[in-house]
Amino acid sequence: MDYGIIRAPYDGVVTRRNVHTGHLVSAGIHEEPLLEVVRMDLVRIYIDVPESDAGLVEPGDLVTIRLPAQAGAVLSGKVTRISWTLDAASRTLHAEVQVPNDAGKLRPGMYAYASIVAGEHADAIVLPASAVVIDKTDTYCMSVEDGKIVRKTIVLGLRNMGEVEVSSGLTGNEKVVRANPASLTIGQAVEAIPFQPPKQ
Repeated sequence: MDYGIIRAPYDGVVTRRNVHTGHLVSAGIHEEPLLEVVRMDLVRIYIDVPESDAGLVEPGDLVTIRLPAQAGAVLSGKVTRISWTLDAASRTLHAEVQVPNDAGKLRPGMYAYASIVAGEHADAIVLPASAVVIDKTDTYCMSVEDGKIVRKTIVLGLRNMGEVEVSSGLTGNEKVVRANPASLTIGQAVEAIPFQPPKQ
């Protein structure tokens, strides 16, 4: 009769039951599991990191998690482990974050937005991603000097929420074109207008 008792290796919630009274159960790796149990106090979140940032992510990096289904609730955790290799189809690095879930806000299958703090640089020069052009041979932005468009070759660093760090190529005093720089040509006459953020 001891075989009639199945003990889970951890406390959790039965989320799926595939067996009922009278069913014939057989052992085997290809058989459907009798029950599926979900651990609720600790939840794993899987993040697919783009190839351009894969080399920056390491276990222990801080992660901020936002839940659209929970009115933008914010949780924090750390990268527990990474796959180290990239997926051949998506060209992404698989990272795992374990987040305490004592309040039960996280449920398996939910979507979440995650931001990984891969590094921090103080007093860095930062541009909006819309100001940067990346082509096959060069990475650059457009700036305005003496009323004309000048192309500036730049080297990018860290990225964060629509912004990119410029590790070299700019001094910080340039008037950089904020949007659609690829539509402009070198030497084109323009008038620079300071950017005004939209009113809230």
